[in-house]
Amino acid sequence: MKENLIKLYNTLAMIETKGENTKIMAQCLAYVEKLAQDCDKADTQAE
Repeated sequence: MKENLIKLYNTLAMIETKGENTKIMAQCLAYVEKLAQDCDKADTQAE
């Protein structure tokens, strides 16, 4: 799951945006990054 989230983040980061869409994209990227970090923490705690 973490790998898929990182791939999604990288793909979204390549999309050019303008105006208000830039703010929305920034929020989406931050959310996806947090999800990837949460997956990493969950994996670490499971071990």
